[in-house]
Amino acid sequence: MFLSINSIKLKLVKLLLLLLPFHYLFFVILLNDLSFAKYWKDIVFILLIFAHLLCIKNVLEAKVDLTLVTFFFFLIVVVYQLLISDIPLVALYHARIYIFPMILYFVLRNTRISLTNLKSIIRAIFVVAILVSIYGVVQSLFLKSDFLLKIGYPTLSNGQLSHVFFLSGISGFQRATSTFVYPNTFAFFLSLVFLVSFFNKELVFFKNDKIYYLGNFLILMALFLTFSRSVFLSLAIILFISKLRKINEISTKRLSILMLSISFFVLLTLLFKNVGIFKVVYDYSIRTFTLQDTSAVGHLNSYTHSLEIMKNNWFGTGLGYNGPKALMNFSNPNLTESSYFLMQFEVGIIGAIFYFFIYLSILFYSFKNSKNNTHCTTRNINLTTKYLIIFVLTSYLFLPYIQDIETMFIFWGFLGILDNRSNGVYTNAN
Repeated sequence: MFLSINSIKLKLVKLLLLLLPFHYLFFVILLNDLSFAKYWKDIVFILLIFAHLLCIKNVLEAKVDLTLVTFFFFLIVVVYQLLISDIPLVALYHARIYIFPMILYFVLRNTRISLTNLKSIIRAIFVVAILVSIYGVVQSLFLKSDFLLKIGYPTLSNGQLSHVFFLSGISGFQRATSTFVYPNTFAFFLSLVFLVSFFNKELVFFKNDKIYYLGNFLILMALFLTFSRSVFLSLAIILFISKLRKINEISTKRLSILMLSISFFVLLTLLFKNVGIFKVVYDYSIRTFTLQDTSAVGHLNSYTHSLEIMKNNWFGTGLGYNGPKALMNFSNPNLTESSYFLMQFEVGIIGAIFYFFIYLSILFYSFKNSKNNTHCTTRNINLTTKYLIIFVLTSYLFLPYIQDIETMFIFWGFLGILDNRSNGVYTNAN
């Protein structure tokens, strides 16, 4: 029996989202000798776009709204930057990082996705997150940094891993990085999955509740071992906002269990501050709050430096010359800790405004649509969309996440399937 084009699209979406967490470990590190292997996601993405264009009905029914219009304006700015660039190939590579994930969002929100298909995709990603969490914990606590060196993770001139894998001023502990390039990107991915599962239990529901709670426990354990301050703070803000809402959009039981667990761990840290992992947590916390941690101070210095660059380059410093990705081609690119400054460097102040307004427009529509929903499932889907965007926009303050195409694909993929317009997910529960 032949599969419909829509079924093929959904299989490609699932393949893309499920393999992305394994991209760096499998396709960059372990398959390093096969240089073309790392382009698998581009191939799958292009096939997905081609399949989408074959669904003429979906294309014709695509809703033209403020989000889509803003994206086109951003696209115009990017094309202009490409035309005036003196490094067109490098600029095109950077443009791909910003544009492809957003295109995925528009494809998914206009794809026929039933609630059954939505649950299938979310559950599968949840299982993948559990698997990479288990590996991340085992690798960090037991295999340690020597294992990463053995399998081929990049090293500095002294043969050691970059300082980002370790805690400043605290020796002997390697932050969990799992299958990802860096601990912070691993933490970012886990947070996205946790937020979706936490506010949408019905989407990841298994026959046994214990699987759901055990899975989230493992995800949080791995997340904790990343020691990613930017993610911790962003998640704390989301939990604080959710606590302020005096409506039954999330389970009070789930939130209470999470808050009690965090409080219990803080108490254990204070009681056993000189023992094992508790000592690491205690020392890390003290160094952070007293600004002894060079990484924490680095954020503040980066903002000052980035502000000076922006004031002298309102229309950008040139697409391709900025951020960690530029290190592949230049020894001294414009680096910044903030995704906001980075986007301004890349496409100028006007392009950056268009780019981030896309997020805000989706957030606006999510608030607007939530007023029309009374069903628990669709209400929680709207809630999750809002919280994902707020979480990501907060995280952008601290690190250049916008240049990690794998996690951006996952983020925009989540938004696309949650913000799906063609099957009436906002008006009924299918």
